[in-house]
Amino acid sequence: MIRSLVRLAGILLVLQTVAAAPAIAWSETGHRLVARIAWDAMPEPVRQEAAALVAEIEGQEFVEASVWLDHLRASGVHLFDRWHYIDLPIRDGARPRTMPAPHADNVVWAIATARRALASAAAPRSARAFALVSLLHLVGDIHQPLHAAARFDAAHPTGDRGGNDMPLADPWGNLHHLWNRMAQAETPGTSDDSNIARRATALRAAHPPSSLPQVSQLDPGLWASESHKLAVQLAYGDLEPGAAPSAAYLARARQAAQKRVVLAGYRLAAVIELALASAHNGSTTGS
Repeated sequence: MIRSLVRLAGILLVLQTVAAAPAIAWSETGHRLVARIAWDAMPEPVRQEAAALVAEIEGQEFVEASVWLDHLRASGVHLFDRWHYIDLPIRDGARPRTMPAPHADNVVWAIATARRALASAAAPRSARAFALVSLLHLVGDIHQPLHAAARFDAAHPTGDRGGNDMPLADPWGNLHHLWNRMAQAETPGTSDDSNIARRATALRAAHPPSSLPQVSQLDPGLWASESHKLAVQLAYGDLEPGAAPSAAYLARARQAAQKRVVLAGYRLAAVIELALASAHNGSTTGS
């Protein structure tokens, strides 16, 4: 069940510290917000255990570790590139007769596999640490709508790679890049720890768990379906290739993205707490 993660964890533990590099999904600010919201939502004993596990991966701290997988990719380590997304198809106009199935080692698979490893009392501690660091990032990724969608049309018969191949006017570059930035704070200089903590508190106040009835739904397949639906209804709507998004579009996108970040944080907290409890109870499968 956890053989692949154990092997990969062994590879990663011999890597030296990688240099900081730009993140590729939700922006570094967005990923840190997801992790900080999860941190604030967990009880103290769970925080302590999670922090100790995360520290086994190159001395990482909990919030900072949420961008570690993207730092690996930016440094040239591409072993896990396909873990970050799932290309659920959006069919638009003239399209291929056959649609390629999403690759098997996608973000839904990676989250489910990491959860089982973290929850396994039989797993080596190094594998459980790697699983936790993976969850810190991938739970954020799967809540980004364009990490769960690819549009297939006459111009993109093999898919548009989650909007990466849909150009937009500067400064956005393309649709995927636009959505990566939607979770960022509106002002510069907000990725340091104190500002991340402040902004996470504000987002939790704006979106308490009681306002999100879906917060208790912990199936990553469902999370991907939610993101895909949002991509169909919002991300690809009211946009023309090469054009600039309207102010109304940006306002809707920012509001939706921030809600997804909060939801990802709450769900991440629940997944970690349940997995650690399962490991204490001697489970080998997780919840």
